[in-house]
Amino acid sequence: MFPCLRPVTSLLGMLVLAAWGARGQGAPLAPRPDWRERWVPTVPVSGGVRVGLMESLPAASAAGASFSVLLPQSVPPALCVQITAQDGRYTATLEYDLASAAPGTVHLQFPTRYRAELAGHYRSGQLAVLARGTTSCVVPGGPFLVASWRERPVFDSLFVLVNSHWLTDLQIPDTSRAVSVVGCPEIEGTPAVAFNRACAVPMARVRHNPTVNIRRRRVGAVLDPVPLPLGVR
Repeated sequence: MFPCLRPVTSLLGMLVLAAWGARGQGAPLAPRPDWRERWVPTVPVSGGVRVGLMESLPAASAAGASFSVLLPQSVPPALCVQITAQDGRYTATLEYDLASAAPGTVHLQFPTRYRAELAGHYRSGQLAVLARGTTSCVVPGGPFLVASWRERPVFDSLFVLVNSHWLTDLQIPDTSRAVSVVGCPEIEGTPAVAFNRACAVPMARVRHNPTVNIRRRRVGAVLDPVPLPLGVR
């Protein structure tokens, strides 16, 4: 997918979320040995529309050795992860086996060779994680899962990180078959190549109907929606 990749061998609700998340505590899972990453000294051109699905956008230095993903009640066999810096200079693709994982928070190793460069250039909120549960990373498919760089994530909200120079929003169907709209404002103050917008959504709005579409439009024109199936049940 990437050129020049280097192979490398309510209170009740809060209580329920806390109990669910606590199931996944333990040593971080290591990725499969064929994970890949890339660091380039210059800013490249932008890529796809869906770039990240995060629990928060923390301001801490981007030097963590692990991250977390919220697994649904039906745990997929594998997890495909793409990590992308906001300016596009760093990318990584990793795959994790989830055979021993339980629903809730799973901690995953982030074994980068570029930890010093990432810590020197980015905050954690500038490193997007796009995680997708699937049967095999060779065949794309399956829902997107919420990730976090925080040591103790809460998973009561999510941020969809999008690459779009059009007016952009999320379309979220509700149980009455109506569609609610969530805006995706531009992220200010930082160079943006890989992603330039963040759509903030309370988890409660998508937990019971996780069918979301990304809509991009200009005056007189609307692009085809980009589906974002979510695994948050």
